[in-house]
Amino acid sequence: MEKSIIKQNAIIKNKKIFNASNLSFKFSDNLTKTYTTNIETFLKEINMFGTIYFTHHFEWQSICREKFWFECIDNESQKSNLILITKEAYINYIGQTYPLQKITAYLNTFKIKNASASILLTFKDTITKKIVSQGFQTIAFSDLAKQIIKIPEKIKERLYKYSIEL
Repeated sequence: MEKSIIKQNAIIKNKKIFNASNLSFKFSDNLTKTYTTNIETFLKEINMFGTIYFTHHFEWQSICREKFWFECIDNESQKSNLILITKEAYINYIGQTYPLQKITAYLNTFKIKNASASILLTFKDTITKKIVSQGFQTIAFSDLAKQIIKIPEKIKERLYKYSIEL
């Protein structure tokens, strides 16, 4: 993926929004990937003003996270003892979206630690390429007893393939 897309992302750091164009970042290595998927909007998602209600942007985060996890990280997690817990979630609602609009989602990982990892998401209008929202989630990992555990090494290795350094 183009580095310019990553530069347009914004994140929260110490509860202040920083525009990534002012931040120093680099891909973790030359093999860094960006996960992309498409989102479609529907009439059932509109508010009384005819635009997509902003809470659906959070729903898009969940859709992207689950698709990314299943397609790129671990498609057998339902059989394993690993549970993903949303520790923190943030969305910056930037522009209006409308029914039947095509949205492209971009996802990278960052701040991969022993028991948690963060994902950075940017949602753009597929045609105009304008950002409509962006945000992040921090995910903790637990076992079936809901005890926080270390991220298994094979999972961590896969997360690093999508990692950027901010």
